[in-house]
Amino acid sequence: MLQALHGLSDFDTVQELRCDLRWKAACGLGLHDTAFDASLLACFRRRLARSARPNRIFEAVREVVRATGVLKGRQRRGRTSNRPTVPTDATDAGASPTAPPPTG
Repeated sequence: MLQALHGLSDFDTVQELRCDLRWKAACGLGLHDTAFDASLLACFRRRLARSARPNRIFEAVREVVRATGVLKGRQRRGRTSNRPTVPTDATDAGASPTAPPPTG
């Protein structure tokens, strides 16, 4: 979700996770926990895309955002297109998951 919110590539997302304590905390990692390889994001995205409900993560987060108003006034950055929410190949530097912006 942080990747989509900030419009980052897989590589840049993992760099943020490695270097930014706020990202570590948001992802449930401890100070000395190591991040994973960026290719793992593409693997999980492909697995999610093949599932029965590929948008379930975005739906759950959108509901939390709507209920709490935590992102009120923020605008989503990243790509906008008509492609599926979960890309099947996110190995290029500009690929990021897309989802409709939260409403509220």
